[in-house]
Amino acid sequence: MQHTIPVRTRFFYGWIIVAVAFLSLAMIFGIRLSFSVFLVALTEHPAWGRSGVAGIYSINMIAAAIILPYVGRLQDRWGARRLFAVGGLTTALALLLSSRVTALWQLYVSYGVLTAFGFASLSIGLHSALISRWFSARGRRGLAIGLALSGSGVGVLLLAPLSERVISAWGWQAAYVVLALLMMLIAVPVNWFFLRDGPAQVGLHPDGWVAELPAGETAGRKAVAVTHAWTWEEASHTAHLWALYSASVLALFSLRLVTVHQVARMVDVGYAHSVAADTAGLAGASVALSFIFWGSMSDRIGRHVAYLLGGLSLTVATALLLLLPAFFPRRLPLYLYALFWGVGEGSCTSLLTAMAADLFPGAALGTIIGTMSAAFAVGAAVGSWFGGFGADYWGSYTVPFAVAIMSTLVSIVIVQRLAHRKLQHVASH
Repeated sequence: MQHTIPVRTRFFYGWIIVAVAFLSLAMIFGIRLSFSVFLVALTEHPAWGRSGVAGIYSINMIAAAIILPYVGRLQDRWGARRLFAVGGLTTALALLLSSRVTALWQLYVSYGVLTAFGFASLSIGLHSALISRWFSARGRRGLAIGLALSGSGVGVLLLAPLSERVISAWGWQAAYVVLALLMMLIAVPVNWFFLRDGPAQVGLHPDGWVAELPAGETAGRKAVAVTHAWTWEEASHTAHLWALYSASVLALFSLRLVTVHQVARMVDVGYAHSVAADTAGLAGASVALSFIFWGSMSDRIGRHVAYLLGGLSLTVATALLLLLPAFFPRRLPLYLYALFWGVGEGSCTSLLTAMAADLFPGAALGTIIGTMSAAFAVGAAVGSWFGGFGADYWGSYTVPFAVAIMSTLVSIVIVQRLAHRKLQHVASH
């Protein structure tokens, strides 16, 4: 039997895809997670309470949760290039509308609803699905996803402090205009001109191979069995998929509860707005490095082990926020929080989506991970709302942050149990 000789290209266009994804996620998450800075500015309006303003973010997450399964299908049909460019343009236009509002309900429409399509179209899940087409599970998929998703941390590092400075100088309306222009002038054209939907479009196979690996050939990497090409119908009949979705809801409940309310929590205990915004930016920087670290480590030690260690780091970070009054006015706990939070957040969405790509490869991966991103959005919506509700109802963030810790721990348990249960192919009928 004649074997195909594998040849690897010296320059793999997949790394360009990673770079484009890095930039797109930096923009979209810098905008989304700067909402914690906007929350403080918006609640200074005499008629807009904290829970009412936080509800904007919750509505945005609910709308995204509804949209995400459909944009996942659009990615499978249209391709990522067109979808991501249209999503970026929609986001920019919605932000411009947000800069012109005069009533809270208008922000619910412009930011809460209209940006949801753009945020959903450029979500972590859909970027992970795209990158998983370029990098195989036996290659550097974890590292590639981690590098791309590190853009979300860099975006927060740059855009949260930028937003705070613009708000302080000219108001939150001007800050929305600045963010809209950045999206329109950078993210949209880069996606349109440089993105490709799969390695076949440049004459390659995943990981940069010009020819398929022959049977039994590992090329110095761990051999893996030929995997089944899953459809959405088949995957939806497995307990593994729903366990991943449950872990995703719980993880994002905790993540977005804390990220949306972290600045408000610091301001409540006496830190200056600029110090709180800079801390959020510092956490974003550590998130960027964390995505890369856990992506690479998960290729070596396993996704579930990396998820366990990262989840414990999130737990420590949230506990530090709860202890801030005991440490005030020292800044050491802020630096420790930023470090532990960044290390932990980088292990969450990237590893969950990588697990889904490992378990359910096939042409329906965009739909599967798009639906998973809807689970992320549901958790984020409930978490961001519950943080504001809890702060108003109990007068502090103690109860919401304690619930966030519990949610993180349960998510860890689900992933660990999932890792030790074998996935069986389920035939669709």
